[in-house]
Amino acid sequence: MKKLVFIMPLMAMSLLVSCDKGIDNPIPLNECSWDKINEVSKAGQASKWFKVGDEKAISINGKLHKVRILGFNQDVDNKNNTLGITFEFVNLICDANGNSLAVQWNDDSGDSSNGNYLDSTIRLALNGTGKASQFLWAEKAATTWSKTYKNKTVLDMLPSDLVKVLKEPIKYVACRNNEGKWEDKTFSDKLFLLSPREMGYDSSQQESPDHTRPYSYYEGHTDYMDSLRIKKQINDDEIYIEAPYIPVGSGQLIPGDVQNHAGYVDDHQRTWGATYWLRSPDIGVYEIAWHSFFQGLLSTMVSVRSDALCIAPAFCI
Repeated sequence: MKKLVFIMPLMAMSLLVSCDKGIDNPIPLNECSWDKINEVSKAGQASKWFKVGDEKAISINGKLHKVRILGFNQDVDNKNNTLGITFEFVNLICDANGNSLAVQWNDDSGDSSNGNYLDSTIRLALNGTGKASQFLWAEKAATTWSKTYKNKTVLDMLPSDLVKVLKEPIKYVACRNNEGKWEDKTFSDKLFLLSPREMGYDSSQQESPDHTRPYSYYEGHTDYMDSLRIKKQINDDEIYIEAPYIPVGSGQLIPGDVQNHAGYVDDHQRTWGATYWLRSPDIGVYEIAWHSFFQGLLSTMVSVRSDALCIAPAFCI
């Protein structure tokens, strides 16, 4: 009688061999190395190992940050390969003291991206890509631009084992063309900012819904104000409002006027979130970009020419 021989696929075998718990008994996300997460993602097993909202701790600038899973199989690269996991930073990118780092949409030389994310200094600050020539970080409550992190991108700040496995998804963003009209354009960066629609908010003043959709983590959170979008800096004992940083003469910074930016909010209220950039410009206004601040409110009240806001990027594995 002939014996039946079953041959296990190489990828599945490597997963079982490299983890003694195997596919059926996955490791919690926070206990997995980035190599292991990448391996699981490439094998198409991410949703069996992890769940949306799972968090993992990483060290940036000597401080513990957290990232969380936004969704599975929701992005593709420029070869149409499905990317297994999309993550975002739970809170803001911070310095060694746990204070949030802020960056202008446009650089300090006076050059303007005219609201176009593709030409913004934010792309340069995240990945070292784009047309911008320079960028500067501002530290919370600082009166001058940071010297410690000058010319240091967020990609430079990430652990090398994470950088090694980062993918470059195709993303869409509304940009003004040479005729002054808005159109969706694509880009592929290892680190990117989320759009309002990817965070659940549907508006005509951003990219086409044909090109962007909510990540699973934010799906159903369609209100313009949602606490799920609140982010803070690491050393905060409580969430509180952070007005934008507004650069003034000689490269100095002063806190933005909370009343001007928040309308009906005053600086005595202490239960608000931080202000951070999203990648979509407001296509109804020439130099205004979408951002999120107190109580997870999505707004377009910040100028791309003058304001420096915090960031909480996303990435794919």
